[in-house]
Amino acid sequence: MRFESGPARVVAVIPARGGSKGVPGKNLRLVGGVPLVVRAVRAARAAGLVDEVIVSSDDEEIRLAAARAGALALVRPAELSGDEASSESAVLHALDALRAGDPDGSDPAVTLLIQATSPFIDPASLDGAVERVLAGTADSVFSGVAERAFVWREDDLGAYGVNHEASVRQRRQDREPEWRETGAFYAMATDLLRASGHRFNGRIAVQPVAEGDAIEIDTPEELAHAEFVAVQRDLDLPRGPERTERRPHEPNGTARMTAPAAGTAGSAPTGVRIGRNLVGGTAPVYVIAEIGLNHNGSLPLALELMERAKEAGANAVKFQKRTPEIATPEHMKDVPRETPWGTMSYLEYRRRVEFGRDEYLAIAERAALLGLDWFASPWDEPSVAFLDELGAPTHKIASASLTDLGLLAAVAATGKPVICSTGMSTMGEIDRAVEVLGVDRLVLLHATSSYPMPSEEANLRTIETLRRRYPGVPVGYSGHEPGLEISLGAVALGAVAVERHLTLDRGMWGSDHAASLEPDDLARLVTGIRTLELALGDGVKRVFPGEEAPKAKLRRVLQP
Repeated sequence: MRFESGPARVVAVIPARGGSKGVPGKNLRLVGGVPLVVRAVRAARAAGLVDEVIVSSDDEEIRLAAARAGALALVRPAELSGDEASSESAVLHALDALRAGDPDGSDPAVTLLIQATSPFIDPASLDGAVERVLAGTADSVFSGVAERAFVWREDDLGAYGVNHEASVRQRRQDREPEWRETGAFYAMATDLLRASGHRFNGRIAVQPVAEGDAIEIDTPEELAHAEFVAVQRDLDLPRGPERTERRPHEPNGTARMTAPAAGTAGSAPTGVRIGRNLVGGTAPVYVIAEIGLNHNGSLPLALELMERAKEAGANAVKFQKRTPEIATPEHMKDVPRETPWGTMSYLEYRRRVEFGRDEYLAIAERAALLGLDWFASPWDEPSVAFLDELGAPTHKIASASLTDLGLLAAVAATGKPVICSTGMSTMGEIDRAVEVLGVDRLVLLHATSSYPMPSEEANLRTIETLRRRYPGVPVGYSGHEPGLEISLGAVALGAVAVERHLTLDRGMWGSDHAASLEPDDLARLVTGIRTLELALGDGVKRVFPGEEAPKAKLRRVLQP
């Protein structure tokens, strides 16, 4: 054993600069709804052999996020924060600060350097690397992925094998593995690190990590890939049991929904996970910017609307997906339609504004870069399969589709969360839809499908009606009214999600623009929602600190 005099202290140091050329603000970018620096802190704190976690940063927001996650946040000096500064310099500075505050002035036995830009670090791998240093079988251990690839190099004379003889062709599985350094973490004997100032000293060993965990983020494309992986991992989690019960002897054959047991996926305290966000429970209100068809068939316009939605503070963007030949009512197909592209049949117009695979791939990529959830309302069963294949984290049922039980069954069969609007529907129709969809991962949105909707048709008290009728199902609001007041009222009445259409200009051509919000309006709505969330409080009556001075000044009779 290298360390034999009592328990050895292990300290993890996470250098996290505020600046980044490839991905601005990289260490605070979200992967799976969690900032990269927080993911690194959580991995380190979950490792059984790590005693203390330090985040060294020149950025106040990073230090605040790290402290909230349970790390010791250390101010990184400017001279150690430039592009040319090494990670080792930040680690040694952190060790100096730690030693200065230690009564014995001693160093930890093992120092663990963790890079926040690796979002999928397994705590067990950290423990494995530390254990090898503690046991004395290695002085430095790095994370590596086994590779058996044939590597070539080319110069003026041609290409030649770097790790193999060109004339000998082994099967890949027969080749001895080589190790690609992932950059995720390094476990080091602190005394040797101090002596050399470098992470590699003495006997060097590899801590194998899974290929799927070996993602390092330095470019927007790598960030988008990591976000895709995080969403897929979340979607692959096992689903809880469905708790729909049918009671045929109740009036009108009403379907009643039994609330899931406490702590299960659909219960009110935990909400429904959609992409990066939790909807319901104690989570913030989920704001959906519906782009719908307001892109008018233009991908650049759609991407610009996504940018504006992000700037306004929305959590998600929503589109509509149709197979025009199926989704267009037969009696409407040949009806003439005046469009910016001339007069055409309604079916031709539907084809003209419909996005295909390439456009939706661009939408998914931009959403990942912006940190937005994206999804769409499928209007027919082939569109369900289309969106499912592209990895949409949820499916949205439009109010017009609530009675299409075949479509609802196809959506339910995907196993993904479902958001269902309830406009133009009776309670009996909603009951039948909920019975098909189940309550396990369902979010209902109260809606009135008038465009634009007059105030007297809002009927916001239906939010509470739906909440009582389907216990445990989060209930939100989808609005088509002019202005912001009714949407804010929905939040005051308990809506856990708010969906509003978004346009660059209400005067643009198209059926939904007049009932949409412009970007500045959406930003004001989000600000109002966040203010309301704070103002609603917890319902516990108390005397607040701001009341103490007026109380002392104005109250004549004080009770003991």
